[in-house]
Amino acid sequence: MTTGGERPDMRETLATLCSAAHGILSAYYEFSMAAPTFRDFLLEPSAELGNGGCVLLEEDTEASELFLGIRFGEGFMERLRLGVDAQILTVVAEETSHFLTLLEAAAHGARVSRLELETQGEIDRFLMLLHWNAHTGAPLSSLCDAVFTGPRFALGADTELYVEAEARAFGHLRTAFSHVWTAHGFDASRPDATAARYLEGVRRRMLGLRQAA
Repeated sequence: MTTGGERPDMRETLATLCSAAHGILSAYYEFSMAAPTFRDFLLEPSAELGNGGCVLLEEDTEASELFLGIRFGEGFMERLRLGVDAQILTVVAEETSHFLTLLEAAAHGARVSRLELETQGEIDRFLMLLHWNAHTGAPLSSLCDAVFTGPRFALGADTELYVEAEARAFGHLRTAFSHVWTAHGFDASRPDATAARYLEGVRRRMLGLRQAA
C-alpha cells in the first residue's frame, strides 16, 4: 500500500520501529500470534493527528472479521524525517501496544476497556524507552518520573482518563521493578525476568486469561 506524499523509506522506517517495539514487548509478554508484518497495517498519515497516532478498528459482524490499522499524524511523519527521538519512540510504542492488545483481545474473544488499553499503553511506552538503549546510568525511578511528568497530553485529550491510566501504569511498574527500582546502572540489554512475570500477569488478567504455570 502506497500512502499519498509519503516517501517509501519513511514507511519502512516506521514499520521497523513498530517491529522493534514488538520485539521489546514480546520479551515481557507471551503473545499468542507471530509478529505482524507492520508495513501491511500502516495507513496513510492524517493531518488531524498532528504529532500523534491512533489505531483504527472496524468490525464486520456479518462476516465475523476485524480490521485493524495504525495511523500516524503528518506532523509525526515530518518529525520522523529528522530522526528518531524519545517522542517518536513513545508514540510508536503506545500505538504498537494498542494494536497488539486489540489483536490479542480479538484472538481470545476478550473485551478490553479504554482505561485498560491506555494503562497497557503507558506501561509499554516505558518499556520501549527503557530497552531502546542497552544501558542507563539513571535509576528506573528517574526514568519513570520522566515518562509520566511534563507536557504529554494532546490538546482536547481526555485528561482524566490518561491521568488514571498513568497512575495505574506507574503502580504496576513500581511493583514489577521494585527489586531494582532505585538501582543505578540497570542493564537494559535484556528483559528483567521478575518484572516480565508480573507484567505478563497484569496483561493476562486484562484479557481474562488463565495465569501461566
